[in-house]
Amino acid sequence: METTRQQIAPLTSIRIFAAVLVVIYHYGRNVWPFAEGWLHRVTACSGSSVAFFFFLSGFILAHAYQGYRWQEPGKLKKYYVARIARIYPVYVLALLATFALNLPHVYWDRISVVEAATTLQVHLGLLQAWLPDYVYKLNMPGWSLSVEASFYLLFPLIVPRLMAMRRSVALLLFGLLYVISQAVLGGGARGLIWKDWFFASDTVHHLLMYHPVVYWPVFLMGVLMFRFSAAVPNPRPFSPLLMGLMSVSAIALIAFLSFWAGDILNYAIHVGMLAPLYGVLLFSLCEPRNWLAQLLSVRWLHYLGEASYGVYILQLPVYGIWMCTGVAPAQTELFFYLYLASLLIVSTVLFRWFETPLRRWMRRSFASG
Repeated sequence: METTRQQIAPLTSIRIFAAVLVVIYHYGRNVWPFAEGWLHRVTACSGSSVAFFFFLSGFILAHAYQGYRWQEPGKLKKYYVARIARIYPVYVLALLATFALNLPHVYWDRISVVEAATTLQVHLGLLQAWLPDYVYKLNMPGWSLSVEASFYLLFPLIVPRLMAMRRSVALLLFGLLYVISQAVLGGGARGLIWKDWFFASDTVHHLLMYHPVVYWPVFLMGVLMFRFSAAVPNPRPFSPLLMGLMSVSAIALIAFLSFWAGDILNYAIHVGMLAPLYGVLLFSLCEPRNWLAQLLSVRWLHYLGEASYGVYILQLPVYGIWMCTGVAPAQTELFFYLYLASLLIVSTVLFRWFETPLRRWMRRSFASG
């Protein structure tokens, strides 16, 4: 069986909400209505939407490459070209835009030139998450693309084995990965390392927050959730109403735990504490009769979901451009919402006229042979 290309529309649409939550986390927590109250507490954890992206990435890759004939000549090359074409064009555009915005602040002596060139090469090679000193340089959200690239390398090695598992074994492995990863990261890192080193040492902080290996369990749990989900008959053996309530309950619990987390569980949430709820949400949204899935399948929302990658990776350079314009005072409601609207517009335009054509060209040019 060849890889399926059919998209699950609700899972594409939901990405725009996760992307906007990350933007609010970075730039909107001090403006209305996120500046106070329960929304402020929820958005204080909304940076954990990146963990949701990692989980979703495992689920979607397993869906897209279900039955893929990895052993056939050219298949692995075709896979890697498709992955590079998916993330690299807009990533490089955002990186170069950020680099250009930083040029006026560079003192052009020999050491600074070498440092700037090295930093640019590290980011172009998607290596910054592996090297703690480079995570905060240039386009900061790009660290997650460095992590995503490690998933792409890992995926062909593990997916045939994971997809060959029985449903019960996949669910058991999901549980073991969750317990072990949360014990080591959520509990161990918080109790043994956080107090003395997490905020005192940038190196330790960056290793715990951004290193790719930290997020491998979240990605693997996404793959395992698809294995479990794919083994359940479709349509699901549950009523559409129940599946809709399952989706809403998962979203409500994600919001509640983000509100309740505080400083103690904030790190655990960022590294996958909510993974079981992500699994319930994706499982329920794959049911086409689910009324929430039908709402999320409308064309314009699906298109925004397609453009959500641009919303995420372009957030810093677009913000930097707005800061340069001085059109509205920074840190005000007017500034933030003008910025957010422009970010959505730029991302959708680039998706239509830059990202999609370039992706198709790269696949045609490099995946053959």
